[in-house]
Amino acid sequence: MCFPEVELKPGDSIEEADEKVARAIEAAGGTLMAFEHLNTLFPTSSHCHFFQTSLKDRNHIVVVTSSQWEEKSVLAVLNILLNIRLDFDPPGPAPRVRFYSAHPVAPVLLTVFGDSAACQFESRAVMVSQYGYDLDATQSYQLGAVAIHLLRECLGIRTDFNDPQGEQRIAEALTRWFSSRSFPEDGAPINAVVVLGFLYGEMLRARLPYLSRWVWLKEYAPWPALAFGPRTSDDDETSVMGSAEAGPGMPEKIDKPQVIFSPLATVFSLYQGSPPSFLEDTTASLAKKCDESLGTLDET
Repeated sequence: MCFPEVELKPGDSIEEADEKVARAIEAAGGTLMAFEHLNTLFPTSSHCHFFQTSLKDRNHIVVVTSSQWEEKSVLAVLNILLNIRLDFDPPGPAPRVRFYSAHPVAPVLLTVFGDSAACQFESRAVMVSQYGYDLDATQSYQLGAVAIHLLRECLGIRTDFNDPQGEQRIAEALTRWFSSRSFPEDGAPINAVVVLGFLYGEMLRARLPYLSRWVWLKEYAPWPALAFGPRTSDDDETSVMGSAEAGPGMPEKIDKPQVIFSPLATVFSLYQGSPPSFLEDTTASLAKKCDESLGTLDET
């Protein structure tokens, strides 16, 4: 059953908006139950209220507002809804979110809280990626593991760090599920692409027979990049070249012979319209460049 349409006007008070929505939900067979602490104690309570209801045995969160969506209010509502979803009572399938607003809802909210499987992926990825703010390169393996989990749970795609068809799995997710049809205009699954970018990077680290680490470089900001270096006789067999360089400082350059590559930028390019074979072709090109620049295992 579709949620009823409700016309809210910019001049409506929050109480008038609540009443309009409540009447429409009741006519559809549901009852609004308020999140009292959110609707009375939080700073958003003067212009935005939160409710829950059940229609056709599915739980829903209902957001009602008649005010403009300013950046501060968007961020506040985003965090509130993420916390409600994280600890929803009663437990069960993630509740769907419905917005009733006198003004167009911010695309980021519709992207994170839409009904599609891709939106479900994005809403869970944002909890760890947080739009790429203050990313720590030492989290790369964790973020890649999150992508593996969400691919399976949200999209039914199974892969792992050692999957020889890993590029194809990521391409399948982006080209099949993360199309423009899955999101509102101006909405983009930034967090999903970020975790998939780290997954692709960790797949490369597991596959290419070179020492590697994640590094911060200005020309690749705001994302960390991968640095591949030659193996020496003293190197072990783990293909790990030191630990990830993290923190606020970004070196201007790396002096030792290395190949620098940005997995996140590559996955973003695929999302933005590169052909499905783009990751496979890029991996082959990267392997060739590493061989030419760093030498093959037989030469080290």
